[in-house]
Amino acid sequence: MLQISRRNLVFLYLSLYGLTFLPISAQTDPPQLNQKSNAAQNAFFLEAGGSGFWYSMNYERVLFGRQAARIGLTYLGSVGIPFLYNVFVGSQTHQLELGLGVTFLIPISTNEKIQSYATGNLSYRWVFSTETGLNFLRISFTPLVGNLSGKSSDISILPWGGISFGILY
Repeated sequence: MLQISRRNLVFLYLSLYGLTFLPISAQTDPPQLNQKSNAAQNAFFLEAGGSGFWYSMNYERVLFGRQAARIGLTYLGSVGIPFLYNVFVGSQTHQLELGLGVTFLIPISTNEKIQSYATGNLSYRWVFSTETGLNFLRISFTPLVGNLSGKSSDISILPWGGISFGILY
């Protein structure tokens, strides 16, 4: 099982948080679907199920081309941090997402170990325009791989899924 120290986890989290401060230009009008350039480089969304187990709040940043990094936050008695790297395939309106990542569960009590679970992402994303900008709805298959039973050497796969709603900006 992947072991990561709290110090390394904090460094990873702060590094990813730093992505939010990359240069962003202001726009006078909300991005439209018919624009050729990918004006929306950021996404904020809520996910029920998915890589955050029961729910998560997530931020996604397009890094280059049609590839993006995503980080989330959830609380399940432990703090959960899903981190995924996704690739988008398809049109601006209908997209297939393929990705891999890891979800860390950081216990609140000090006598428990940090747990990590590998996760995949196979999603359909529908992007639609509203008066306020671009929104999306996503349905995902997100299997989780790791020690789900608590036994020392037991690795299992949990077929899982989720639904997300968010904004693109």
